[in-house]
Amino acid sequence: MDTIITEKPEVVLIFPKTIEIDFISVDIPYSIFFVGSYVNACGYPVKLFDQRKTSMNSILDYIRENNVGYVGISTMTGPQLLFSEEFSREIKMTNPETVVFWGGVHPTIAPETVLELDVVDYVLRGEGEETCVNFLDCVTAGEYDTVEQHNVTNLQISDIGI
Repeated sequence: MDTIITEKPEVVLIFPKTIEIDFISVDIPYSIFFVGSYVNACGYPVKLFDQRKTSMNSILDYIRENNVGYVGISTMTGPQLLFSEEFSREIKMTNPETVVFWGGVHPTIAPETVLELDVVDYVLRGEGEETCVNFLDCVTAGEYDTVEQHNVTNLQISDIGI
């Protein structure tokens, strides 16, 4: 009997900049570190980007050159939302098939406002580690339409997206 080996797709997680200042002091973006380490431990290759240290163009080049299918953005309420939306829009312009999902404080407290954006496919609310892996397991299996039926907790789906 042949064994089928399927590689899990690469996931890019982005922490957008919080303000338009180039010389800002940068703290560790724990949100993408915690989620990324758990997602990686579950077998998904993960690349983390902090826009406060890496330009949007460099991140977009990486996504384009590596044909990344899943991009998660961690965002808070405030100016970071503008950079998150800009990133999502650029990603979708580069490749409309890329699945864009948001997590973090703002998507958790106001998921409807995020899902109104035509460039966000899914919102992961609350603690994202397990939710993200369960979500990725469903979408990589091609089960977009049945994600909710697989009991992926803390997930909301865009009517506009996938």
